[in-house]
Amino acid sequence: GGRRTAVAVEERGERNPAWACGVAADGLAVLVAFARVFAAGLALALTAGLALAVAADAALAAFAFA
Repeated sequence: GGRRTAVAVEERGERNPAWACGVAADGLAVLVAFARVFAAGLALALTAGLALAVAADAALAAFAFA
């Protein structure tokens, strides 16, 4: 059952604080990795959007002055 597992995890954490810290650190590392991927994707999207906007402006200007 779930309760027995929770107790076992608590006992293991009490006996071995380093194990509990390791689990917490792993969780944090996963969160940081997700945050980095999200930030990189956001930066890429913004850069691509900016490039598209500049290209569109240039094309419009070229048509306007042609």
